Amino acid sequence: MLSYLGILLINFLAMVVGLVALNRQSWYSCRKWVLDDISYVLVLGDNYESTVIWLITGYQYLSSAAAYNFGFTHRAPWWSNYQLVLFFVSFTVLHYYVTLSEDNVSCLFRINCGNENVVRPVIGSEPYPINNHWNTTVMPYPFRWVMVGIMTANTFLNMAWEYYFVNGLQKKLGTKRRAKRDSRNSAKIQDHLSVTAFENEISTAFSGEGDDAV
Repeated sequence: MLSYLGILLINFLAMVVGLVALNRQSWYSCRKWVLDDISYVLVLGDNYESTVIWLITGYQYLSSAAAYNFGFTHRAPWWSNYQLVLFFVSFTVLHYYVTLSEDNVSCLFRINCGNENVVRPVIGSEPYPINNHWNTTVMPYPFRWVMVGIMTANTFLNMAWEYYFVNGLQKKLGTKRRAKRDSRNSAKIQDHLSVTAFENEISTAFSGEGDDAV
């Protein structure tokens, strides 16, 4: 439970930091999403709020998966799972490339795209224009690196939480429990040895009295 709550809180705070960083950009002040009608689903994603949320939360699927696959007492760490490592590296390269680039690949995800570069969507038959008043979702280059920094920090915080706090706390508690158990077992063994020694002394004493009587 502590593990899940920690990861959820870190991921939520990362998304909040991303939206706060967006709202502090001077170029964003005149490009805020002010659509009243949300019945047309195609216009919901072509705004900077959706872009920031998609970039941060989309990468959280990967960062959380890496954090939860560190392994523990009876499980190998994720870096020994070559298929997972390949997926992790490939998706990271793609996600960071989409965040930083401004070409057909990013336009496929409607990220950093203008109407002059719009491409046909995966499930569509022909390209459709960017559906906002400024006809673009292109972010300034410095802000793209801010997004990369937030995603990277989010990943390291998830891993640090799971590896050092959750797994580390379990190891400490496990060590204490083992120490207490060993101490109790040792005390039981000592008691048993003491009782056995006492019984042997009594038996020897009675044996000696019997010999004297004979």
